[in-house]
Amino acid sequence: LTNKYFKDNSYRRFLFSQAQPSFKCGGSLILTNGALLYLFSGPTNQTTENFGGSVEVADDIMVTSTCWIYPVSHPTNGGCVFFRAGNVIVSTNAGFNADAGGYAGMSGLGASGFGPGSGGSRGGGGYGGTGGYQFVGQPYGSSNTPAQCGSGGGNFGSLPGGTGGGLVWIQADNTFVVDGTITANGVATPGGNNGAGSGGGIYIRCNRFTGGATGLFCADGGTSGGSGGGAGGGRIAIWRRHHAYSGAYSVTNGGGGNPQATVGTLVLGDLPPRGTVLFVF
Repeated sequence: LTNKYFKDNSYRRFLFSQAQPSFKCGGSLILTNGALLYLFSGPTNQTTENFGGSVEVADDIMVTSTCWIYPVSHPTNGGCVFFRAGNVIVSTNAGFNADAGGYAGMSGLGASGFGPGSGGSRGGGGYGGTGGYQFVGQPYGSSNTPAQCGSGGGNFGSLPGGTGGGLVWIQADNTFVVDGTITANGVATPGGNNGAGSGGGIYIRCNRFTGGATGLFCADGGTSGGSGGGAGGGRIAIWRRHHAYSGAYSVTNGGGGNPQATVGTLVLGDLPPRGTVLFVF
Protein backbone atom coordinates (compact mmCIF):
# COMPACT_ATOMS: atom_id res chain seq x y z
CA LEU A 1 0.00 0.00 0.00
CA THR A 2 2.76 2.47 0.87
CA ASN A 3 4.54 2.27 -2.49
CA LYS A 4 1.29 2.33 -4.44
CA TYR A 5 0.01 5.26 -2.38
CA PHE A 6 3.03 7.43 -3.09
CA LYS A 7 3.49 6.55 -6.75
CA ASP A 8 0.05 6.08 -8.28
CA ASN A 9 -2.68 8.67 -7.72
CA SER A 10 -5.19 6.55 -9.67
CA TYR A 11 -5.03 4.04 -6.81
CA ARG A 12 -5.80 6.84 -4.35
CA ARG A 13 -8.87 7.89 -6.34
CA PHE A 14 -10.14 4.30 -6.30
CA LEU A 15 -10.03 4.19 -2.49
CA PHE A 16 -12.05 7.34 -1.83
CA SER A 17 -15.68 7.06 -0.74
CA GLN A 18 -18.37 9.31 -2.16
CA ALA A 19 -19.81 9.80 1.35
CA GLN A 20 -18.26 11.53 4.35
CA PRO A 21 -16.68 8.72 6.39
CA SER A 22 -16.41 8.93 10.17
CA PHE A 23 -14.78 6.90 12.93
CA LYS A 24 -15.87 7.18 16.57
CA CYS A 25 -14.08 5.64 19.56
CA GLY A 26 -15.69 5.64 23.01
CA GLY A 27 -12.37 5.18 24.83
CA SER A 28 -8.76 5.70 23.71
CA LEU A 29 -7.17 5.05 20.33
CA ILE A 30 -3.71 3.59 20.98
CA LEU A 31 -1.21 2.58 18.29
CA THR A 32 1.56 0.18 19.39
CA ASN A 33 3.99 -2.38 17.93
CA GLY A 34 4.70 -0.51 14.70
CA ALA A 35 1.05 -0.04 13.76
CA LEU A 36 0.17 2.10 10.71
CA LEU A 37 -3.28 3.67 10.41
CA TYR A 38 -4.37 5.08 7.01
CA LEU A 39 -7.43 7.35 6.94
CA PHE A 40 -8.85 8.42 3.56
CA SER A 41 -11.16 11.42 3.28
CA GLY A 42 -14.22 11.56 1.09
CA PRO A 43 -15.13 14.68 -0.90
CA THR A 44 -16.73 17.71 0.73
CA ASN A 45 -18.84 20.58 -0.60
CA GLN A 46 -17.46 22.86 2.15
CA THR A 47 -20.84 24.51 2.73
CA THR A 48 -21.11 23.67 6.43
CA GLU A 49 -17.84 21.95 7.32
CA ASN A 50 -14.76 21.68 5.18
CA PHE A 51 -13.66 18.21 6.18
CA GLY A 52 -14.48 15.05 4.25
CA GLY A 53 -13.97 12.63 7.13
CA SER A 54 -13.70 12.72 10.92
CA VAL A 55 -12.11 10.77 13.77
CA GLU A 56 -13.69 11.42 17.18
CA VAL A 57 -12.02 9.83 20.21
CA ALA A 58 -13.59 10.28 23.65
CA ASP A 59 -10.35 9.92 25.60
CA ASP A 60 -6.80 9.88 24.18
CA ILE A 61 -5.05 9.34 20.87
CA MET A 62 -1.66 7.77 21.66
CA VAL A 63 0.89 7.17 18.89
CA THR A 64 3.79 5.21 20.38
CA SER A 65 7.28 4.70 18.95
CA THR A 66 7.47 3.40 15.31
CA CYS A 67 3.71 3.94 14.83
CA TRP A 68 2.20 6.37 12.31
CA ILE A 69 -1.17 7.81 11.38
CA TYR A 70 -1.55 8.74 7.70
CA PRO A 71 -4.42 11.20 7.01
CA VAL A 72 -4.99 11.34 3.24
CA SER A 73 -7.02 14.11 1.61
CA HIS A 74 -9.23 13.65 -1.45
CA PRO A 75 -6.84 14.04 -4.45
CA THR A 76 -9.16 16.14 -6.65
CA ASN A 77 -11.76 17.60 -4.26
CA GLY A 78 -9.49 18.46 -1.31
CA GLY A 79 -11.68 17.05 1.46
CA CYS A 80 -9.56 16.38 4.57
CA VAL A 81 -9.67 14.31 7.77
CA PHE A 82 -10.44 16.07 11.07
CA PHE A 83 -9.33 14.58 14.42
CA ARG A 84 -10.75 15.38 17.85
CA ALA A 85 -9.74 13.82 21.17
CA GLY A 86 -9.30 14.62 24.85
CA ASN A 87 -5.50 14.34 24.73
CA VAL A 88 -3.14 13.61 21.83
CA ILE A 89 0.25 12.09 22.68
CA VAL A 90 2.91 11.54 19.99
CA SER A 91 6.07 9.68 21.01
CA THR A 92 9.53 9.96 19.48
CA ASN A 93 10.02 8.16 16.16
CA ALA A 94 6.26 8.32 15.56
CA GLY A 95 3.61 10.75 14.46
CA PHE A 96 1.10 11.95 11.89
CA ASN A 97 2.32 11.78 8.28
CA ALA A 98 0.38 13.61 5.54
CA ASP A 99 3.31 13.83 3.09
CA ALA A 100 1.99 13.57 -0.48
CA GLY A 101 -1.52 13.37 0.95
CA GLY A 102 -2.96 16.50 -0.72
CA TYR A 103 -4.14 17.54 -4.17
CA ALA A 104 -2.67 15.42 -6.97
CA GLY A 105 -0.28 16.54 -9.66
CA MET A 106 -1.53 16.13 -13.22
CA SER A 107 -0.33 14.08 -16.19
CA GLY A 108 -0.52 15.44 -19.73
CA LEU A 109 1.67 17.89 -21.60
CA GLY A 110 1.22 21.38 -20.16
CA ALA A 111 -1.50 20.29 -17.72
CA SER A 112 -2.10 22.05 -14.40
CA GLY A 113 -2.27 20.13 -11.16
CA PHE A 114 -5.31 19.94 -8.89
CA GLY A 115 -6.07 22.46 -6.15
CA PRO A 116 -6.62 26.22 -5.83
CA GLY A 117 -2.85 26.82 -5.85
CA SER A 118 -2.00 24.37 -8.62
CA GLY A 119 0.97 25.05 -10.84
CA GLY A 120 0.52 25.44 -14.59
CA SER A 121 2.88 23.96 -17.18
CA ARG A 122 6.16 23.27 -15.31
CA GLY A 123 4.98 25.45 -12.42
CA GLY A 124 5.32 24.48 -8.77
CA GLY A 125 2.24 24.43 -6.56
CA GLY A 126 1.51 27.17 -4.05
CA TYR A 127 -0.28 27.27 -0.67
CA GLY A 128 1.40 29.25 2.12
CA GLY A 129 4.06 30.42 -0.33
CA THR A 130 4.14 30.93 -4.09
CA GLY A 131 5.34 28.17 -6.41
CA GLY A 132 8.38 28.50 -8.65
CA TYR A 133 8.83 28.95 -12.42
CA GLN A 134 6.65 31.01 -14.81
CA PHE A 135 3.22 29.40 -14.45
CA VAL A 136 3.29 29.32 -10.68
CA GLY A 137 0.73 28.27 -8.14
CA GLN A 138 -0.46 31.14 -5.95
CA PRO A 139 -1.02 31.26 -2.18
CA TYR A 140 -4.54 30.62 -0.90
CA GLY A 141 -6.41 29.89 2.30
CA SER A 142 -5.82 31.34 5.76
CA SER A 143 -2.58 31.53 7.73
CA ASN A 144 -4.56 31.49 11.01
CA THR A 145 -6.90 28.60 10.14
CA PRO A 146 -5.17 26.46 7.49
CA ALA A 147 -7.87 23.81 7.10
CA GLN A 148 -6.88 22.95 3.51
CA CYS A 149 -4.33 20.67 1.92
CA GLY A 150 -1.53 21.56 -0.50
CA SER A 151 -1.83 21.80 -4.30
CA GLY A 152 -0.26 19.74 -7.07
CA GLY A 153 2.39 20.82 -9.54
CA GLY A 154 2.04 21.30 -13.29
CA ASN A 155 3.19 18.85 -15.93
CA PHE A 156 5.53 19.22 -18.90
CA GLY A 157 6.46 15.70 -19.89
CA SER A 158 5.51 12.06 -19.52
CA LEU A 159 5.54 12.11 -15.71
CA PRO A 160 2.92 13.86 -13.54
CA GLY A 161 3.61 16.92 -11.44
CA GLY A 162 4.30 16.46 -7.76
CA THR A 163 1.47 15.90 -5.25
CA GLY A 164 0.79 18.49 -2.57
CA GLY A 165 1.12 17.83 1.13
CA GLY A 166 -2.06 16.82 2.94
CA LEU A 167 -3.58 18.27 6.09
CA VAL A 168 -3.05 17.29 9.74
CA TRP A 169 -6.03 18.88 11.51
CA ILE A 170 -6.35 18.08 15.21
CA GLN A 171 -8.35 19.47 18.11
CA ALA A 172 -7.21 18.24 21.52
CA ASP A 173 -9.61 19.40 24.22
CA ASN A 174 -6.89 19.13 26.86
CA THR A 175 -3.19 18.44 26.12
CA PHE A 176 -1.29 17.92 22.87
CA VAL A 177 2.14 16.34 23.43
CA VAL A 178 4.58 16.11 20.50
CA ASP A 179 7.94 14.39 20.95
CA GLY A 180 7.72 12.91 17.44
CA THR A 181 6.87 14.31 14.00
CA ILE A 182 3.84 16.02 12.47
CA THR A 183 4.51 16.31 8.74
CA ALA A 184 2.62 17.44 5.61
CA ASN A 185 5.31 17.91 2.98
CA GLY A 186 4.75 18.26 -0.75
CA VAL A 187 6.37 15.79 -3.12
CA ALA A 188 9.44 16.44 -5.24
CA THR A 189 8.94 15.72 -8.92
CA PRO A 190 10.22 12.33 -10.12
CA GLY A 191 12.22 14.04 -12.88
CA GLY A 192 11.74 15.88 -16.13
CA ASN A 193 10.36 19.41 -16.30
CA ASN A 194 7.41 19.04 -13.95
CA GLY A 195 6.38 21.30 -11.10
CA ALA A 196 6.54 20.05 -7.51
CA GLY A 197 3.66 19.80 -5.03
CA SER A 198 3.25 22.49 -2.38
CA GLY A 199 3.59 22.00 1.31
CA GLY A 200 0.34 21.08 3.04
CA GLY A 201 -1.35 22.28 6.21
CA ILE A 202 -1.02 21.61 9.93
CA TYR A 203 -3.81 23.06 12.05
CA ILE A 204 -3.80 22.37 15.81
CA ARG A 205 -6.04 23.66 18.60
CA CYS A 206 -5.48 22.58 22.20
CA ASN A 207 -5.43 23.78 25.80
CA ARG A 208 -1.84 22.82 26.66
CA PHE A 209 0.84 22.39 23.98
CA THR A 210 3.97 20.57 25.07
CA GLY A 211 6.84 18.41 23.84
CA GLY A 212 10.62 18.13 23.88
CA ALA A 213 13.44 19.01 21.49
CA THR A 214 12.79 15.90 19.36
CA GLY A 215 9.44 17.32 18.25
CA LEU A 216 9.08 18.52 14.65
CA PHE A 217 6.31 20.16 12.63
CA CYS A 218 7.01 20.47 8.90
CA ALA A 219 5.01 21.48 5.83
CA ASP A 220 7.73 21.96 3.21
CA GLY A 221 7.28 22.42 -0.51
CA GLY A 222 8.63 19.82 -2.93
CA THR A 223 11.72 20.30 -5.11
CA SER A 224 11.77 20.02 -8.90
CA GLY A 225 13.77 17.11 -10.24
CA GLY A 226 14.46 18.88 -13.55
CA SER A 227 13.91 22.35 -14.99
CA GLY A 228 10.40 22.72 -13.56
CA GLY A 229 9.46 24.82 -10.58
CA GLY A 230 9.88 24.08 -6.92
CA ALA A 231 6.81 24.45 -4.71
CA GLY A 232 5.82 26.94 -2.06
CA GLY A 233 5.89 26.07 1.62
CA GLY A 234 2.68 25.13 3.37
CA ARG A 235 0.90 26.56 6.40
CA ILE A 236 1.23 25.70 10.11
CA ALA A 237 -1.03 27.21 12.77
CA ILE A 238 -1.04 26.11 16.41
CA TRP A 239 -3.51 27.72 18.79
CA ARG A 240 -3.05 27.01 22.50
CA ARG A 241 -3.54 28.49 25.97
CA HIS A 242 -0.35 27.16 27.58
CA HIS A 243 2.93 26.64 25.70
CA ALA A 244 5.68 24.26 26.85
CA TYR A 245 6.97 22.94 23.51
CA SER A 246 10.69 23.17 22.66
CA GLY A 247 10.83 21.41 19.28
CA ALA A 248 11.16 22.77 15.73
CA TYR A 249 8.96 24.00 12.87
CA SER A 250 9.57 24.19 9.10
CA VAL A 251 7.61 25.66 6.17
CA THR A 252 10.51 25.80 3.69
CA ASN A 253 10.03 26.23 -0.06
CA GLY A 254 11.28 23.62 -2.51
CA GLY A 255 14.18 24.30 -4.87
CA GLY A 256 14.09 24.58 -8.65
CA GLY A 257 12.81 27.02 -11.26
CA ASN A 258 13.25 30.71 -11.87
CA PRO A 259 11.89 32.59 -10.01
CA GLN A 260 12.23 30.44 -6.92
CA ALA A 261 9.28 29.39 -4.79
CA THR A 262 8.72 31.17 -1.48
CA VAL A 263 8.36 29.97 2.11
CA GLY A 264 5.05 29.23 3.80
CA THR A 265 3.46 30.61 6.97
CA LEU A 266 3.76 29.79 10.68
CA VAL A 267 1.29 31.09 13.28
CA LEU A 268 1.50 30.41 17.03
CA GLY A 269 -1.71 31.84 18.42
CA ASP A 270 -2.97 32.34 21.95
CA LEU A 271 -6.46 31.11 22.75
CA PRO A 272 -8.42 33.13 25.30
CA PRO A 273 -8.51 31.66 28.80
CA ARG A 274 -11.42 29.45 29.67
CA GLY A 275 -14.14 31.49 31.29
CA THR A 276 -16.36 31.00 34.31
CA VAL A 277 -20.14 30.96 34.09
CA LEU A 278 -21.98 32.27 37.18
CA PHE A 279 -25.68 31.55 37.49
CA VAL A 280 -27.64 33.89 39.81
CA PHE A 281 -31.09 32.73 40.88
